[in-house]
Amino acid sequence: MSRLSLKNIVVWLELGVGLLMAMVSCQPTPQFTVPPTIAPTETLPILRSYATPITLKTATPALPAGYEDAAYLLDGVCYDALRVLVGTPIILRVQADLDQYFINLNSLGICEETLAAPTFDFSSQILVGQIQVGQGCDANFYPDSPTIDAQARTVTIRVQFTVAPDCDYEVMGIFLMAIARPPDDYTVRIQP
Repeated sequence: MSRLSLKNIVVWLELGVGLLMAMVSCQPTPQFTVPPTIAPTETLPILRSYATPITLKTATPALPAGYEDAAYLLDGVCYDALRVLVGTPIILRVQADLDQYFINLNSLGICEETLAAPTFDFSSQILVGQIQVGQGCDANFYPDSPTIDAQARTVTIRVQFTVAPDCDYEVMGIFLMAIARPPDDYTVRIQP
């Protein structure tokens, strides 16, 4: 590049910077005004909000007679620990069983925090359930009412696990219900 063209570039740059400075200095100073204050008055209306009831649609099916949802007892348990227990029937008859269940969960060493077992009133109920996973958009369990066979001394719970398709997610279904306490010598079974 020749010396003359470099000099021309420098001259043009100086002119451009000078013009920019002139434009900035010509801007009027903004005038700030204090907004008017509103004096309190007794004639202003009082605004109230009223709660509007809404109906939430849930994907969880209604439970048949004889069941009480107890999945809240597993709140706080990490997904990976529950994942290990997929397909294992859960039958807890006394608080010591629930305590041991949480000891077993903690012994896996998967969850970051050690979880204390919640308390549950086992005086007239027991806990039954299972955990399943599938691939889809949502997972649900559809339990039938418990079937009691006094001659065979069994309580059978049939549970259908369904997954809403068309999604590429691993979804987990947790079925943990409280049912009426059967006699201690009855066997409780969960069947698909």
